[in-house]
Amino acid sequence: MLAGVGIALGQGRRSQPRQAALRHDSAAAGWARQASELEAGQLIADTWARLSGLRAEFYGLGERLLPLARRLVEATAQGYADGRYSVLEMTTAQAELLQLRQRRLAALANFHRTWIELERVLGQALPSGDAS
Repeated sequence: MLAGVGIALGQGRRSQPRQAALRHDSAAAGWARQASELEAGQLIADTWARLSGLRAEFYGLGERLLPLARRLVEATAQGYADGRYSVLEMTTAQAELLQLRQRRLAALANFHRTWIELERVLGQALPSGDAS
């Protein structure tokens, strides 16, 4: 009966490049994951900022500009009835009021589209109390 033991000499040196490549690949995967997390965080922050701007626009139009435009239409209609303003001036004031209403509705629609986009990015529904 004959038995032999073989010891591979130099195996450690031959595997060093492969081990270095595996370490490099592992580090690269970690950096890629971190970059993806940062990109997702930036997307969420940008979307939230856009939501805040749309919300401010919606309430700003409703609380400041629309009441002024309504008063302008009322004053112009009264002036038209008194003979101080022409039909053109009255209809211009009414058109401006309608444009403001359209802008407010567009801001509201964009707010809700952005809200849905944020929920899609997060993968979950947001509390509805934040939408008001």
